[in-house]
Amino acid sequence: MMIVITSLLRYVPVLQRFKKSRMGLIGLIIVLGWGIIALSAPILSPKGPYLQSDDYLLTPSHEHLSGTDHLGRDVFDRTIWGSRISFIFAFGVAGLSVIIGVVLGAIPGYYGGRVDDVISRSFEAFLVIPRILLLILVAAMFGSNIFLMMMFVGMVIWPTNAKITRSQVLSIKNRVYVKAARASGVGAFGLLTGHILPNGLYPVIANSALEMGLAILLEASLSFLGLGDPNLPSWGQIIFGGRLYLTSWWVSILPGIAITSLVLGFNFLGDGLNYILNPRFQTRKA
Repeated sequence: MMIVITSLLRYVPVLQRFKKSRMGLIGLIIVLGWGIIALSAPILSPKGPYLQSDDYLLTPSHEHLSGTDHLGRDVFDRTIWGSRISFIFAFGVAGLSVIIGVVLGAIPGYYGGRVDDVISRSFEAFLVIPRILLLILVAAMFGSNIFLMMMFVGMVIWPTNAKITRSQVLSIKNRVYVKAARASGVGAFGLLTGHILPNGLYPVIANSALEMGLAILLEASLSFLGLGDPNLPSWGQIIFGGRLYLTSWWVSILPGIAITSLVLGFNFLGDGLNYILNPRFQTRKA
């Protein structure tokens, strides 16, 4: 994996900057590694995550590398397939957060005044609500469908991207090139989409990588509390299945390691993206 990443760094100009950010490079390797595992799940685990056997709570062995759970399902296979659920959930949540956050951050940042006051107060209202308690309430009311969870988690964490976008728009909208575009007749929509947002989204991109790690943790937390989708082999659901069998440590250890490593990977990647996309850091050593 390290050889492949190093080879890519030679030919992709943007990726070359990861050489200057060790943490970002480590995060990129971890995320790409898990991404390859997720895409290769049918090859690495052709039996799938649902096959049951009579070997209940079997300790790790040559046949079952990470043992089996209380239903005789292979923990290794379920962890491999669970990586797909984690990536789908993380990207879905981050994408929804970016869409809502950028729109609701750009509008008050550009127009200011009462529009800014009203929408900015909504940021604060969402930020003071305990996320996990709100998600528990929503899951209890609407069920444990993975796509509903994805939608509600995205709607909970968007204020961070909105605050970042608002601050970026406030700092960019009065720059000379924006004033020149405005004087030439470019409207508000054209200024935002063509001049302001393209030059101010780098912290949103970096923050989105951090939010992917947060989304994985929130999904695992809800699943551990019994509010996850029971029909999917997500990492949180695997740990939830092993909660009553603490002496059978192998049921939860591998998905726990997987959650920890991928969350750290996204956090390191977010720091690296902030470094390579933020012009202020280009002359500094990571």
